[in-house]
Amino acid sequence: MATLINISLLVLSIVLATGRNLLNTHLASVLDSAVFYPTLNIGMILLSLAMSIIIFKESFTRRHAFVLAFAFSGMILVNLPS
Repeated sequence: MATLINISLLVLSIVLATGRNLLNTHLASVLDSAVFYPTLNIGMILLSLAMSIIIFKESFTRRHAFVLAFAFSGMILVNLPS
């Protein structure tokens, strides 16, 4: 039973990684790279913060709020029209 669950998780992670790579490839061809890559990196930081709070039950501290505020500010500044 555990082997079946492990195989299922492996297949799920492969499917999700493939989907993410296809989406990244498409967005990299559509968006300007000066906007795409910083937004992608900041998005990963925000996703990591959210998952650490949801999955690992970490408490939301002032430091997290500080990082969250700067990440959103950075995303807004990068995506402003020139």
